[in-house]
Amino acid sequence: MCGGGDGRVLAVAKTDNDGKYRFPRSVLAALADTETLRVVAARDGRQAVRELSLAERKFEPVRYTREG
Repeated sequence: MCGGGDGRVLAVAKTDNDGKYRFPRSVLAALADTETLRVVAARDGRQAVRELSLAERKFEPVRYTREG
């Protein structure tokens, strides 16, 4: 996972048997709110890249309140 235009590596993760990966949420704290997050997946000489904007990586959950 790379952050911003400078290409610094924020985290490296290896997928599990189900193809899932995890990294601490704190990794994203190193990325400024104006920067795009670049995720790179590589295997057997092949590579896929996805860029995520701030809107795609920040999530505000819906919170329901009970009235009265």
